[in-house]
Amino acid sequence: MAGLFARLFPPVVGRVQRLYSASPWRRAAVVREAVAQFLQQMIHLLPGEHLIGLCEDYTACSLRAMETVQELGKLVRLLDQLVNKIGARGVAASARVLPMVWDKILSAGALSAGSPVVQMGVVSESARETIEVYRHFFHLLCSIGSWGCAPALLLLPPPYLDSMLAQLSCAILAPAEVELPKFALQALARLSQELLAGPGVEGLSLDPDAAATFAANRRYFRACLLERVLPATLQAVLRPGFNLGDAKNFILIGEVGQFLKALCAEPFGEDATALSDAALQAIYKGLKGHCQASPIKNGFSSAGPPTEDPIMAFCILLREKPRFNSALKHQLRTLLAAGQQAAF
Repeated sequence: MAGLFARLFPPVVGRVQRLYSASPWRRAAVVREAVAQFLQQMIHLLPGEHLIGLCEDYTACSLRAMETVQELGKLVRLLDQLVNKIGARGVAASARVLPMVWDKILSAGALSAGSPVVQMGVVSESARETIEVYRHFFHLLCSIGSWGCAPALLLLPPPYLDSMLAQLSCAILAPAEVELPKFALQALARLSQELLAGPGVEGLSLDPDAAATFAANRRYFRACLLERVLPATLQAVLRPGFNLGDAKNFILIGEVGQFLKALCAEPFGEDATALSDAALQAIYKGLKGHCQASPIKNGFSSAGPPTEDPIMAFCILLREKPRFNSALKHQLRTLLAAGQQAAF
C-alpha cells in the first residue's frame, strides 16, 4: 500500500503545489486551510524523500498569503511534522526555510528583556498568540535537533543564528507559567547535544562558502551558549522571587539541568573537551557567585581537613553522571535554596 501511495500521490502533490503557488485563490483563508489539511495527510502517507521539495515552495507561498498569527502557528506545526518525516535529508531545505519563517515570527513581535511577558508574565490576547508561535517554533528547533537536521542551524546566515539565540535567551527569562522557558531550554539542550561534540562538516555536501559559514557559526554557537545563554539560564532560577516550591518551577529546574548537562557532556575530541571544561567553569562560577551555600562538613571538625565545596561536588557529578537524574535535580534545587537564603 505504501508503494502504491508513493507512485500515485507525488504527482498530485506537485500539481496542487503548482496551482497553489500560481493561483490568486491562495489569498482566501479557506483555500489555504484546505491545502494545509491536504498536505498534512500527504505527510502521513508519503515517504520523506517525496516531501523535501514541498517544504520550501509551500512555506514561501503560505508566508506571502497568510493574514493572521494563528496561521503562522499552523504553518510552524506543519513544518515540525515535515521535519519529523524527512529527517536528516532535510538539512539543506530546513536551512533555506528557517530564515523565511523567522522573519515572519519577528514581524509578529519580538521578545525582549523589558517586555511585560518576560518581566511579569502579563499576557494580552495578541501576546498570547505570539507566545504560542514562539512555543511552536522552539518545538520545531527541538525536532530539528532530534531528527538529524541540527546542522541546518549552522548553515543559516550568521545574523539569523544570532537573532534566534537572542530570542531563546529572552524566552528563558520569561515566567514558567507561559512555558517559553521550558520549550527554549528543551530546544537548546537538544541542539547542544547534536552540535557541540558531534563531527563537523563531514558527511555534508557543502560548497566552500557554506563550509566556511558552518565552521564560523559553530564557533559562534559555542561561544554564545557560554557567554549569553548560560548566564540567562542561571539568572532565571537564581533571581529573587523564584519559587522553588512551585511545581512548574521544579519542572523548569529539571530543564535547566538537562541544558547544563548538554553543555558539559562526554568529551568528543580535544575541541569538545576544552568546551566541556569551559562550560563546567562557567557553571561553577555562576552558581558560586549567587549560591554562597554553607559548606558540607563531611563529618570533620572545624580543625580537620577543608570542608567540601557543594557546588564543586555538584559540578563533578554533573560531568560524571551519564544523564541529569532526579538526584542531581534535587541537589541543584538545594543549592538554589541555599542561594536564596544567603540573599536575605
